[in-house]
Amino acid sequence: MLVTVGDVLGRVRGGIHDEDSTAYRWSDAKLVGLLADGALQLVNWRPDAATVREALQLTAGEVQHDILPDDAIALLDVTRNMGADGATAGAAIIPAALEEMGRADRSWISSTPDTTILNWLQHPAEPTRFYTYPRAHAATQVWVETLYSRVPLPMIYRSFATTDVDTGADTITIVGHGLQAGQTVVLPTPGSSLPSPLTARTVYYVLVTDGDTIQLAATLGGAAIDLTTVGAGTNYIDSELTVLPRYRSPLQLYVAGSALIEDREEGEMDEGKGYLDLFYTSIGAAKTKAA
Repeated sequence: MLVTVGDVLGRVRGGIHDEDSTAYRWSDAKLVGLLADGALQLVNWRPDAATVREALQLTAGEVQHDILPDDAIALLDVTRNMGADGATAGAAIIPAALEEMGRADRSWISSTPDTTILNWLQHPAEPTRFYTYPRAHAATQVWVETLYSRVPLPMIYRSFATTDVDTGADTITIVGHGLQAGQTVVLPTPGSSLPSPLTARTVYYVLVTDGDTIQLAATLGGAAIDLTTVGAGTNYIDSELTVLPRYRSPLQLYVAGSALIEDREEGEMDEGKGYLDLFYTSIGAAKTKAA
């Protein structure tokens, strides 16, 4: 089931009794910022809440590799060899402990380079770096499949007017949108009408034109949708919640009248808790560290 940032904001506004859209005490931007903070903390506690599976090229001739993207938080696994092209699946790669490897062979770190990796190893103080045994070949590219956690994708819940829609360029202007190419967004059910042929609660993929304008595609990597009308009234761009589905399950199971978030008056939060806790509750995440 689709769960968006706007869905969470609506639930949280109910929890903090801030539902009068004509006089919000907490702006959408403020709440989205807090939700993003909560999602990031969730990933710090549970790295598997925002994971990426990606083939990466090892550092030629080296035993230690610092190749994860800048938004990576922690390496979770190196699963298999991916050939010299990053697309040819090969033999599995088995995790090993640095201490045990050192006891078995004190010179393993100087092993003969090879095109097939057997083991990967990691020091607990270096969550985004890892070692391989044997060393990566110096001349032939060596690719491996990695599984790592990353900073959650940007979250957005922003309005746009008919004047922000350009049917000639098929763009929507949202100043400083912060979205990434390929990110999924939806348009909530409008008060009037959406730009044609866009439909409410349909997942679209972002094509970034620049920092202030986007296009939408029906498929990942697809062409921009041809916008034929500018719609009517004020509409919204709403992003999907950027954590894994199992952390969204309380929202998916929500039915009218259930108490996902406790109703309480503003200022009556439990000792040591604040509004951020409402977001943790709405995401459905247990605030416990991974074992």
